[in-house]
Amino acid sequence: MEKNYFIKNGYIPNKITENVNIQDWEELALSQKTYYYQYYTYLICRNIVKKFKLKSVLDIGCRDGNKLMKLIYPICNDVYGIDKEIYFIELCKKKYKNHNFFVDDVENPKLNLNKKFELIICSDIIEHLSNPNNLLDYIKKYSNNNSVVVFSTPERDLRYGKSCNKPKLEGHIREWNSTEFKNYLEYMGFKIIYQKYIYNSKIRLQFDRSIKITIRNQINLMRIIFFKNKRTKAKSLQLVACRLI
Repeated sequence: MEKNYFIKNGYIPNKITENVNIQDWEELALSQKTYYYQYYTYLICRNIVKKFKLKSVLDIGCRDGNKLMKLIYPICNDVYGIDKEIYFIELCKKKYKNHNFFVDDVENPKLNLNKKFELIICSDIIEHLSNPNNLLDYIKKYSNNNSVVVFSTPERDLRYGKSCNKPKLEGHIREWNSTEFKNYLEYMGFKIIYQKYIYNSKIRLQFDRSIKITIRNQINLMRIIFFKNKRTKAKSLQLVACRLI
Protein backbone atom coordinates (compact mmCIF):
# COMPACT_ATOMS: atom_id res chain seq x y z
CA MET A 1 0.00 0.00 0.00
CA GLU A 2 2.91 2.36 0.59
CA LYS A 3 3.53 2.49 -3.18
CA ASN A 4 0.07 4.03 -3.58
CA TYR A 5 0.67 6.32 -0.59
CA PHE A 6 -1.96 4.22 1.25
CA ILE A 7 -4.74 5.20 -1.16
CA LYS A 8 -7.25 2.46 -2.03
CA ASN A 9 -6.63 -0.03 -4.81
CA GLY A 10 -7.98 1.02 -8.19
CA TYR A 11 -7.45 4.72 -7.59
CA ILE A 12 -6.07 6.50 -10.67
CA PRO A 13 -3.91 9.57 -9.97
CA ASN A 14 -3.64 12.46 -12.38
CA LYS A 15 -0.31 12.84 -14.16
CA ILE A 16 -0.35 16.51 -15.12
CA THR A 17 0.11 19.23 -12.53
CA GLU A 18 -1.52 22.62 -12.91
CA ASN A 19 0.33 25.68 -14.16
CA VAL A 20 -0.31 29.00 -12.45
CA ASN A 21 -1.79 31.54 -14.84
CA ILE A 22 -0.14 34.75 -13.69
CA GLN A 23 -2.28 36.88 -16.01
CA ASP A 24 -5.48 35.50 -14.45
CA TRP A 25 -4.05 36.04 -10.97
CA GLU A 26 -3.50 39.72 -11.68
CA GLU A 27 -6.55 40.49 -13.83
CA LEU A 28 -9.05 38.68 -11.59
CA ALA A 29 -7.57 40.07 -8.35
CA LEU A 30 -7.11 36.53 -7.06
CA SER A 31 -4.86 37.73 -4.27
CA GLN A 32 -7.92 39.20 -2.54
CA LYS A 33 -10.21 36.25 -3.25
CA THR A 34 -7.75 33.50 -2.26
CA TYR A 35 -7.32 35.06 1.18
CA TYR A 36 -10.55 33.26 2.09
CA TYR A 37 -9.40 29.85 0.83
CA GLN A 38 -7.82 27.71 3.56
CA TYR A 39 -8.74 30.55 5.91
CA TYR A 40 -9.69 28.17 8.72
CA THR A 41 -6.45 26.24 8.34
CA TYR A 42 -4.50 29.40 9.11
CA LEU A 43 -6.93 30.40 11.84
CA ILE A 44 -6.34 27.05 13.57
CA CYS A 45 -2.60 27.53 13.12
CA ARG A 46 -2.91 30.94 14.72
CA ASN A 47 -4.64 29.35 17.71
CA ILE A 48 -1.91 26.71 17.96
CA VAL A 49 0.75 29.44 18.00
CA LYS A 50 -1.10 31.29 20.77
CA LYS A 51 -1.87 28.20 22.86
CA PHE A 52 1.64 26.74 22.79
CA LYS A 53 3.47 30.09 22.54
CA LEU A 54 5.32 28.99 19.43
CA LYS A 55 8.12 31.28 18.30
CA SER A 56 8.77 30.37 14.64
CA VAL A 57 6.61 29.39 11.65
CA LEU A 58 7.39 28.04 8.18
CA ASP A 59 4.64 28.24 5.55
CA ILE A 60 5.31 25.84 2.66
CA GLY A 61 3.47 27.00 -0.45
CA CYS A 62 2.76 30.46 0.90
CA ARG A 63 1.65 31.96 -2.43
CA ASP A 64 1.17 35.72 -1.91
CA GLY A 65 1.73 35.45 1.85
CA ASN A 66 -1.56 37.14 2.79
CA LYS A 67 -2.82 34.59 5.30
CA LEU A 68 0.62 34.08 6.83
CA MET A 69 1.18 37.80 7.33
CA LYS A 70 -2.36 38.79 8.36
CA LEU A 71 -3.21 35.88 10.65
CA ILE A 72 0.11 34.51 11.95
CA TYR A 73 2.65 37.34 11.85
CA PRO A 74 0.81 39.63 14.33
CA ILE A 75 1.38 37.04 17.09
CA CYS A 76 4.67 35.50 15.89
CA ASN A 77 7.20 37.71 14.16
CA ASP A 78 9.61 34.93 13.12
CA VAL A 79 7.77 33.71 10.02
CA TYR A 80 9.16 32.28 6.78
CA GLY A 81 7.32 31.67 3.52
CA ILE A 82 8.37 29.34 0.72
CA ASP A 83 6.86 28.92 -2.73
CA LYS A 84 8.16 27.37 -5.95
CA GLU A 85 6.79 30.21 -8.09
CA ILE A 86 9.16 33.17 -8.44
CA TYR A 87 6.20 35.44 -9.19
CA PHE A 88 4.65 34.87 -5.76
CA ILE A 89 7.88 35.33 -3.84
CA GLU A 90 8.57 38.58 -5.68
CA LEU A 91 5.03 39.66 -4.84
CA CYS A 92 5.59 38.79 -1.16
CA LYS A 93 8.82 40.74 -1.03
CA LYS A 94 7.15 43.73 -2.64
CA LYS A 95 4.16 43.69 -0.27
CA TYR A 96 6.01 42.66 2.88
CA LYS A 97 9.44 44.21 2.78
CA ASN A 98 12.27 42.94 4.98
CA HIS A 99 10.58 39.59 5.63
CA ASN A 100 11.73 36.05 4.94
CA PHE A 101 10.32 34.76 1.66
CA PHE A 102 12.22 32.30 -0.52
CA VAL A 103 11.81 30.41 -3.78
CA ASP A 104 12.10 26.66 -3.38
CA ASP A 105 10.47 23.54 -4.80
CA VAL A 106 9.87 20.74 -2.29
CA GLU A 107 10.13 18.18 -5.11
CA ASN A 108 13.52 19.54 -6.20
CA PRO A 109 14.82 21.52 -3.20
CA LYS A 110 17.87 23.73 -3.36
CA LEU A 111 17.34 26.05 -0.39
CA ASN A 112 19.11 25.49 2.91
CA LEU A 113 17.78 27.66 5.72
CA ASN A 114 19.83 25.94 8.46
CA LYS A 115 16.94 26.43 10.87
CA LYS A 116 14.28 24.41 12.71
CA PHE A 117 10.71 25.70 13.06
CA GLU A 118 8.20 25.22 15.86
CA LEU A 119 5.24 25.22 13.46
CA ILE A 120 5.19 24.15 9.81
CA ILE A 121 2.10 24.82 7.68
CA CYS A 122 1.30 22.81 4.53
CA SER A 123 -2.07 24.10 3.41
CA ASP A 124 -3.47 22.26 0.37
CA ILE A 125 -0.05 21.39 -1.00
CA ILE A 126 0.35 17.63 -0.76
CA GLU A 127 -2.42 16.77 -3.23
CA HIS A 128 -0.56 18.66 -5.97
CA LEU A 129 2.69 16.68 -5.74
CA SER A 130 3.84 13.82 -7.93
CA ASN A 131 5.79 12.35 -5.01
CA PRO A 132 4.43 13.54 -1.65
CA ASN A 133 7.28 11.75 0.15
CA ASN A 134 9.47 14.64 -0.99
CA LEU A 135 7.31 17.09 0.97
CA LEU A 136 7.48 14.99 4.13
CA ASP A 137 11.27 14.71 3.82
CA TYR A 138 11.40 18.49 3.36
CA ILE A 139 9.36 18.97 6.53
CA LYS A 140 11.65 16.65 8.48
CA LYS A 141 14.63 18.77 7.43
CA TYR A 142 13.14 21.86 9.10
CA SER A 143 11.50 20.30 12.15
CA ASN A 144 12.32 18.37 15.30
CA ASN A 145 10.31 16.16 17.65
CA ASN A 146 8.76 19.20 19.32
CA SER A 147 7.65 20.88 16.10
CA VAL A 148 3.96 20.93 15.20
CA VAL A 149 3.14 20.21 11.56
CA VAL A 150 -0.27 21.12 10.16
CA PHE A 151 -1.59 19.69 6.90
CA SER A 152 -4.81 20.49 5.13
CA THR A 153 -5.95 18.55 2.08
CA PRO A 154 -9.32 17.54 0.57
CA GLU A 155 -11.14 14.63 2.19
CA ARG A 156 -11.97 12.63 -0.93
CA ASP A 157 -14.95 10.68 0.40
CA LEU A 158 -16.65 13.74 1.90
CA ARG A 159 -16.11 15.82 -1.20
CA TYR A 160 -16.90 13.31 -3.94
CA GLY A 161 -18.25 10.14 -2.31
CA LYS A 162 -16.67 6.77 -1.54
CA SER A 163 -16.92 5.60 -5.14
CA CYS A 164 -14.56 8.33 -6.40
CA ASN A 165 -11.45 6.73 -7.91
CA LYS A 166 -9.81 9.69 -9.65
CA PRO A 167 -9.21 13.38 -8.80
CA LYS A 168 -11.87 15.68 -10.21
CA LEU A 169 -9.56 18.70 -10.33
CA GLU A 170 -6.84 18.64 -12.96
CA GLY A 171 -4.31 20.25 -10.63
CA HIS A 172 -4.70 17.52 -8.01
CA ILE A 173 -2.49 14.48 -8.49
CA ARG A 174 -4.22 12.43 -5.77
CA GLU A 175 -6.59 12.87 -2.83
CA TRP A 176 -6.90 10.82 0.36
CA ASN A 177 -9.77 10.02 2.65
CA SER A 178 -9.08 10.60 6.34
CA THR A 179 -8.11 7.01 7.17
CA GLU A 180 -5.74 6.74 4.21
CA PHE A 181 -4.07 10.04 5.04
CA LYS A 182 -3.64 9.11 8.71
CA ASN A 183 -2.10 5.75 7.76
CA TYR A 184 0.23 7.40 5.25
CA LEU A 185 1.51 10.03 7.71
CA GLU A 186 2.04 7.46 10.45
CA TYR A 187 3.94 5.19 8.06
CA MET A 188 6.17 8.16 7.16
CA GLY A 189 7.08 8.79 10.81
CA PHE A 190 4.50 11.29 12.06
CA LYS A 191 2.36 11.01 15.19
CA ILE A 192 -1.16 12.39 14.79
CA ILE A 193 -2.17 14.92 17.45
CA TYR A 194 -5.65 15.43 16.04
CA GLN A 195 -7.55 15.21 12.78
CA LYS A 196 -10.73 17.12 11.96
CA TYR A 197 -12.89 18.36 9.10
CA ILE A 198 -13.08 22.06 8.31
CA TYR A 199 -14.58 24.38 5.72
CA ASN A 200 -12.48 24.83 2.59
CA SER A 201 -13.03 28.58 2.65
CA LYS A 202 -14.41 31.25 4.92
CA ILE A 203 -18.18 31.41 4.67
CA ARG A 204 -19.08 34.96 3.75
CA LEU A 205 -21.38 37.06 1.65
CA GLN A 206 -19.93 37.20 -1.86
CA PHE A 207 -20.75 40.03 -4.22
CA ASP A 208 -19.83 39.89 -7.88
CA ARG A 209 -20.12 42.31 -10.75
CA SER A 210 -22.65 39.91 -12.23
CA ILE A 211 -26.03 40.05 -10.44
CA LYS A 212 -26.72 36.47 -11.55
CA ILE A 213 -23.51 35.18 -9.94
CA THR A 214 -24.15 37.20 -6.76
CA ILE A 215 -27.65 35.70 -6.38
CA ARG A 216 -26.26 32.20 -6.95
CA ASN A 217 -23.60 32.79 -4.29
CA GLN A 218 -26.25 33.83 -1.77
CA ILE A 219 -28.43 30.80 -2.55
CA ASN A 220 -25.44 28.50 -1.99
CA LEU A 221 -24.69 30.24 1.30
CA MET A 222 -28.29 29.77 2.50
CA ARG A 223 -28.15 26.08 1.61
CA ILE A 224 -25.03 25.64 3.72
CA ILE A 225 -26.62 27.47 6.67
CA PHE A 226 -29.98 25.71 6.67
CA PHE A 227 -29.30 22.18 5.39
CA LYS A 228 -27.18 19.83 7.47
CA ASN A 229 -26.08 17.67 4.52
CA LYS A 230 -24.86 20.77 2.71
CA ARG A 231 -22.91 21.87 5.81
CA THR A 232 -21.34 18.41 6.05
CA LYS A 233 -20.24 18.46 2.41
CA ALA A 234 -18.93 22.01 2.83
CA LYS A 235 -16.62 20.68 5.55
CA SER A 236 -14.74 18.58 3.02
CA LEU A 237 -11.23 19.68 3.94
CA GLN A 238 -9.33 17.53 6.40
CA LEU A 239 -6.88 19.15 8.77
CA VAL A 240 -4.22 17.10 10.54
CA ALA A 241 -1.88 18.34 13.28
CA CYS A 242 1.05 16.04 13.96
CA ARG A 243 4.62 15.70 15.19
CA LEU A 244 7.60 13.60 14.22
CA ILE A 245 7.83 10.33 16.12
